Amino acid sequence: MQAADSPDVLFSQLMQLPTTTFETQAKTLIAASEANIARIESQIRDLERLRDRERGVIARLRMAIAPVNKLPAELLVEIFSLVCCWNWSSFNYGKERVKNVHKLSQVCAYWRRIVHTTPRLFRESLVFRLQKTPDADYLAVTKQWLERSSPYSIPIHLENWGEKWRSVDAGPLMDIMSATAHRWHSATFRLSSLDVLRRIRTVSLPSLRTFDLSSGDNKHHELTRPLLTAPHLKTVTLRTCRTSKFLLPWAQITVLDIDDDDPLECLNALVQCTSVTHATIETPPWKEPPDISQRPMTTLSRLEELTIDFEYHNMRGDLTGPFFAYLSLPALKKLKITMDMGDLWSSADFTEFQRRSPNIEHLTFVGCELDPNDLLAVLQNSPSLVDLDMELCRFCLDDSIILGLQYVPTQTPILAPKLQTLSMSYAGSSFDEDDLDAMDGRAAPPPPSVSPWSKTPARRNHPCYRVIVSAFPKVKCAAECERWGAGK
Repeated sequence: MQAADSPDVLFSQLMQLPTTTFETQAKTLIAASEANIARIESQIRDLERLRDRERGVIARLRMAIAPVNKLPAELLVEIFSLVCCWNWSSFNYGKERVKNVHKLSQVCAYWRRIVHTTPRLFRESLVFRLQKTPDADYLAVTKQWLERSSPYSIPIHLENWGEKWRSVDAGPLMDIMSATAHRWHSATFRLSSLDVLRRIRTVSLPSLRTFDLSSGDNKHHELTRPLLTAPHLKTVTLRTCRTSKFLLPWAQITVLDIDDDDPLECLNALVQCTSVTHATIETPPWKEPPDISQRPMTTLSRLEELTIDFEYHNMRGDLTGPFFAYLSLPALKKLKITMDMGDLWSSADFTEFQRRSPNIEHLTFVGCELDPNDLLAVLQNSPSLVDLDMELCRFCLDDSIILGLQYVPTQTPILAPKLQTLSMSYAGSSFDEDDLDAMDGRAAPPPPSVSPWSKTPARRNHPCYRVIVSAFPKVKCAAECERWGAGK
């Protein structure tokens, strides 16, 4: 039977045939139509491939003449660096940087070649926070990343911290990291156990300048031995136990930051740093007088800035004076002491310390329960003091202090002769505000040995704070204060 001119005519002719003949003819035509559809679809696919190939040719030609491909590789590298570093302040900066580098390498073969051959794109810090043991792919990618950073010095950061991470095996990752240890310029570790440090197998750490360690492990202190081979290590931060027992090149450290629950350990670590210029100590005070009577006097001749935070411990009557009893800091210019309200202030120890450290220019007390006699002793032994800042020192100020800070020609010796700025908050209420208003500077004009009050904008704290900020020009004194608990 010949094919019909249209589906409707064909259907009418088939309906006139016997049933058996109709079904046979229909199946034959269905098969023929399906074959035609397959042939047409094959032709369409061939045409689509031809179309896509032509589109590819157009894209490559357009890419070839695009302005970005006319840029030299050096300029592309600068652009890539900006793209990778745009959100450097983000908490997930390291992870985002890895993603950005990967995205750039996937644009085209040319960009991938530039990315993979530009070590500076791989020299930024990778923060490894291990919540599970890394698998083979993770280790392979890490190794590749670190190798591509060569020959630059690099920072490394490994966190395996907390009880829930004790089962994590960081050893294989440390093996890969330690292969680049000769290029570490800074190393940061947050570790539940120091045992992983034994994986650092190197004869020298020639580039290391900064070391930061946090760990509750009170054993394995000898595993920091590789740091003895770091001739340029200057900055050290330790949030640890038995801190003074670590094997470190203590004598060459210039910037020291220690947090240890034992104040004697902090002191023992500090006195080993004979070249230190800046130190920050965070520790609780002594609960009872320590036996340090046989301790020799230690002079740190280069220490210029010292911050001591006797952290909050919810105890009263603890001791801070022993920290200063055997220290001599002749170069010290800036001192900040933070105490918990209720800690005992040892005026005798601090006075002797001041006499051994006569060059303190900036002095800050926070939460120190000095009484007026204690503060008077501080001022009497502050020949170089320029700035005094007292916060939450509730009982330190009375009329005798305010009057003593005024220059009177017949008054000798001069109290804190170089003092220019006095700032106090929560200073109590044991004084007459009229004395503040009456102050007219130290002299008009003062003798050369006495500094006039500096003209400093008055500062107002939270309304519940008592604020006394003396901003004195040479003649006229301007003071602003609020009564404790009666803010405006």
